[in-house]
Amino acid sequence: MDWRDSPNWLNLRDRYGISEAQIERIVADFLQLDLRRPVERFSPTEHLFWEHRRNSGLIAGHVAEVYGLSKKQAKQVWAVFNARAATQEAVRRQLALGVRQGIWRCIGAGADPCGHLGLDGKTFDIRKGMPFGDRMILPGEDAGCTCMYSPVIAGFDESPTLLQRLKRMFSRS
Repeated sequence: MDWRDSPNWLNLRDRYGISEAQIERIVADFLQLDLRRPVERFSPTEHLFWEHRRNSGLIAGHVAEVYGLSKKQAKQVWAVFNARAATQEAVRRQLALGVRQGIWRCIGAGADPCGHLGLDGKTFDIRKGMPFGDRMILPGEDAGCTCMYSPVIAGFDESPTLLQRLKRMFSRS
């Protein structure tokens, strides 16, 4: 998928004035950010995110320096990277607890801002993600994605998906 197809990356260009060349570098680094691999194999940027992810000032300063951005632009890029890092950190915790599968949950008030509504309610391997376009993704990992997942735990019933709940609500009218 080309970044020009994503409203979230286009927002960085159009709203925050980040050049296409800068976005190309940012997207390449963003797609390589993988906090699921062993810590010993992290890149310097991954180490920084792993150890200081919640320190937006420190990360934004690093992002501004690496990509030649203003502080405001760098904070927006940090927010995108932070969403990916948070998702990968959650998966790492779930895997440590023995969870291997999740059920995709689209979160939102009927809107589909990230384009993932078609994945709602589907079960996937949290080690791999879900096929979307030409790549594998995890809920919340894409820029601007508000999706989540429910861990599949043996012995517990699944709750209804967003689509199932909406169908029930509107079928009664």
